[in-house]
Amino acid sequence: MQRRLTLGLGLVALAGVVSTGAAAPAVSVIGSSAIHVQAAPWTVFVEQDRSAFDRLQCTGSIIDARHILTAAHCVFDERGNRATPAELTVKAGVSNFSVPLPTDAEQDSAVSALRVHPGYRWTRFAAPDDVAVLTLSEPLRLGGRAVRALQLPPAKTAFPSGTAVGIGGFGRDDPNTHASGPLAWMTATIDAQGTCPSLQRGGTLPDNAILLCASAVKAAVCSGDSGSALVTLHGRPTLLGVTDGGPSGCPVGSDGLFTYVGAPEILRFLKGDAHPPLAPRKRHGVVVKLSWQSPLVVGSTLTCSAGGWSREGRVTYTFTDGSVLQRGRQTTFVPLQKDAYEPIACEVAVTNAGGSTLDDSRRSPVVLEPPSAVIGRTRPLAGAPGGRVTLHLTVRSPAGLWGPVHVCATPPARVGRPVCSAGRRDDGKPATAPFTLTFRVAPNASSGTARVRVEAVAGVSSASATTLLTIS
Repeated sequence: MQRRLTLGLGLVALAGVVSTGAAAPAVSVIGSSAIHVQAAPWTVFVEQDRSAFDRLQCTGSIIDARHILTAAHCVFDERGNRATPAELTVKAGVSNFSVPLPTDAEQDSAVSALRVHPGYRWTRFAAPDDVAVLTLSEPLRLGGRAVRALQLPPAKTAFPSGTAVGIGGFGRDDPNTHASGPLAWMTATIDAQGTCPSLQRGGTLPDNAILLCASAVKAAVCSGDSGSALVTLHGRPTLLGVTDGGPSGCPVGSDGLFTYVGAPEILRFLKGDAHPPLAPRKRHGVVVKLSWQSPLVVGSTLTCSAGGWSREGRVTYTFTDGSVLQRGRQTTFVPLQKDAYEPIACEVAVTNAGGSTLDDSRRSPVVLEPPSAVIGRTRPLAGAPGGRVTLHLTVRSPAGLWGPVHVCATPPARVGRPVCSAGRRDDGKPATAPFTLTFRVAPNASSGTARVRVEAVAGVSSASATTLLTIS
């Protein structure tokens, strides 16, 4: 079961916490290094001030001169009450929110309005659509080295699995102390879509169309980093995610959970759509199932099923053994000889205008070599030129063979023409099938002994034998 994530990043663990006193730059964002704001000039400090005893501190990013992006839970208090714009302030251009540095270019701004993603529902745990946009009372003065807007990703970009990213935040440098003020930077790598190794016990990450995970070997996001931007490291920095949650205690090396900005459900909201399309959701208890009839061998049919999604869309099925074996709309797959000795899984992608959500099945057992069909012992044949000869035989099919069964008897060309018979195996159970083959001996066939070749093909297995024909 997916482990629930405590928000902790500016909500549960930080609500009501106030940082006071002077603080020089120091290590922050657990395990990372303090930076000057010029290294991440889109980063701002966001504070919710409901009273002297009820303050909430978060991080945000500049998306244009009038708008700041942060986590939606940053505009709610610890009881789930939504803040008014007057209770929110933004501080841009600072390397330390407690004591700005001489090189900083501080700009303090009031908030005149705020928008919360319509899909967000406040909870003490990480939740989908955890983004909010703050509108400033006065536009920021952009263009300097300390205050710049961050680029949004283009529409219809591929999920950024394996991308190296950076995160700058004003969060705690120690999970047991309050955030002291410095802006800190860490680098991380985005996990494959649907995976979150340190936060899940199995299965795929829920809502993975709009959520992603990223982790660093020696660092972790922590309380106060909520709302911070996950950005690309190469070229012009591009926003990929917004910090949402993580495990309690901020253990170094653990995954952080981020809202994926590239999903249309999120990106269209950030661009002003008040009712963006919602990506597919997997209903509780629904699983992707991969089924087959035992034993699983080369030539068996595997079937993938994935129903029960809300906001369904186009479904794509991918059969994989670590590499893609088949991808498309087809729900069945038949492993070939090259696929033997590997387990197989089915991955499902459900896509609509809001994004693409993935889920996968459990892996099958290892695909085995097909069992061998066996032709039963045949009796010697006898015939005369121009006469008919009848061959009675059986084909034994072990468990695991499916599909057509063909049997042919082929005498030498001077003796007669080949003759064949066909049947079918659809249950995969062991069986012995009788066949009767009759052919005519050529009128000009010479007397003597000839070898008649008998061949049987059952599913993906074949067998052959020889019987003697005496012509007199």
